[in-house]
Amino acid sequence: MKKVLTQEKMKSDLSTKRKEYLIRALKDRIDIFSVIGRYKEGINDCERLISFCSKDKNKYSKLIEKSKVTIASLVARGMGDYEKAEKMLKRIINKKIDEETFASGLYTMGIIYFYKGDFKKSLICYERSLEIFKRLNNKKYIENIYNTMGILYHNMSEYDLALNSYKECYKISKKNKDKVLTISSLHNIGLVYFYTGKTDNALKYFLKSAQMSESIGYKLGTAISYNSLGMALERKNLNNEAFKYYEKYLNLSNEIDYKMGSIIANDNIGKFYLEESNIETALKYFRESLNLAEKTNYHVGKVIILEHLGDTYFYKKDFSYALENYNLALALTEKMNNKKESGKFLLKIGTTYLMENNFDKAEEFFKRSEEIFLKINDLENLALFYSKMCDLHFIKKNYALAFDFAKKGYQIILENPKCSENVKMNIFVSLAKSRLITEDQKIFVYIKEISKISKKLRKTLELSNTINILYNSIEELYEKKDKEKILNLLRELKSGDGA
Repeated sequence: MKKVLTQEKMKSDLSTKRKEYLIRALKDRIDIFSVIGRYKEGINDCERLISFCSKDKNKYSKLIEKSKVTIASLVARGMGDYEKAEKMLKRIINKKIDEETFASGLYTMGIIYFYKGDFKKSLICYERSLEIFKRLNNKKYIENIYNTMGILYHNMSEYDLALNSYKECYKISKKNKDKVLTISSLHNIGLVYFYTGKTDNALKYFLKSAQMSESIGYKLGTAISYNSLGMALERKNLNNEAFKYYEKYLNLSNEIDYKMGSIIANDNIGKFYLEESNIETALKYFRESLNLAEKTNYHVGKVIILEHLGDTYFYKKDFSYALENYNLALALTEKMNNKKESGKFLLKIGTTYLMENNFDKAEEFFKRSEEIFLKINDLENLALFYSKMCDLHFIKKNYALAFDFAKKGYQIILENPKCSENVKMNIFVSLAKSRLITEDQKIFVYIKEISKISKKLRKTLELSNTINILYNSIEELYEKKDKEKILNLLRELKSGDGA
C-alpha cells in the first residue's frame, strides 16, 4: 500500500513539474514575442496560459491577472487599440488583487498613456508604480521603469531627466547582472546624446551597446545598435557607412524574425533613398515596410510609414497620393486617440492643400490642428501652426497678417528655449518671408539666424526645400541693397557649405 502511495505521489509531482515547465515555457515565449514584435502570437500564448491556469484558479490567480496585463500591453503596442487596452487594465487595477499586480497594471497604463501622447498621466502612473515596486524591492521592475521613464522624458524633450533615468537603469541593471537591460540603457544614453546634437558621444555609446550585444550573442540588441549607428553616421554625412549599418540591421532583423526591426529597417532605407532623391527606390522600401506593418497589425508603425509615403509623394509633387497617405495616417491616429499625432497630420494635409492653392481647405485643416494643439498645450506644434498660417497669408499676399502669425510663433520659441531647432528654423523663415515687402531692417538678422540653425541640422530634403523656397522668395520680392549679400549666404546653405 505504501509503495502504491509513493508511486501516486511521484506521478503527482511529475504532473506538477510538467505544469510548471509548460507555464515557464509559455511565459518565456510571450516575452520573446513581445520583444521581437510578434504581438498577435504573444496574445495567443497569453490566452493559452490563462486557459491552462484557470483549471486551478486558487493557485494561479496572480499569474492569470498578470497575463491579462500583458495582453493589454500587447493590444496597445501591436494593435494600437488603446481604448480596449485601457478598459482591460482598469478592470485589473480596480480588483487590487495584490500590490505587485496592481503596480504592474499601473505601469502598463503609463505605457498606454505614453502612446496616446498624454505624458502627464503617463508620468503619474510610472511614479506610482515605481514607489510600490521600491517598497516591494522588485529590482526587475524598478530598472525597467527607470528605462521607460527615460523614454518618456526623452519624448518630453527633458533630456537631462532622461539621461538621469537611463543612468539609474544602467547602474541597477549592472548590479543585478541584467546584461540585456544594461545594453538597452547604454543604447538609450546614446540616443539622448544623439538627439541633443552630441553625435560623437552618441556613437561611443552605440558602439558599446553593439559590442556588448555581440559579445553575448544578443542578436536583437546588436540589430538595434546597428540601426542607431547608421543614424549617427548619417548625421555625420558618412552616408555610405550609414547605409551599410541599415542593411546589416535589415539582414539581422530578417534572420531573427524581428518583425518590428524589419519594418523599421525598410523604412530607414526608404528614408535614406528619399534624401538621395531616389524617389522610386524609396517608395519600394516604404511599401515593403507598410506591407510588413499591416501583416503584424503594427498600427504605430503604419502611421510612421504612411507619413513617409505621404512625404515622398509630396516632394514628388504628386499631391493627390500625398493626401491619400496623410488621410490614412490621420484616420489611424484618431482611432488611437493620439491627439498630438492627429494634429501633426492635419498640418501636413493643410500644407498639401496650400501647395495646390486650395486656400480654404488649407485654412480649414490648419485651424483644426490649432484646436488640438491648444487643447493639449503642445506649444512646439502650435508654433508650427503659426508658421503655416504665415505661409498661407504670404502666398495670398496678406503680408501684415503673415507677419502677425510669424510673431506669435516667435513669441513661443522665445518663451520656450527647449523648442527643437527645426521649429526655430521654421519660425525664422516665416519672419524673414513676411517682412520681404516692407524691407524690414531685421531681415538680414533673421537670415543669419537661419544660417546658424541650419549648421546644427542634418541635411535633409525638407531643409533643402525650405531654403530653396526662401531663396526664390527673396530673389523675386526683396529689393533692398543687401539683397545680394543675403542671397550669397543662402547659396552657401543651398550648396551645403553652410549646413
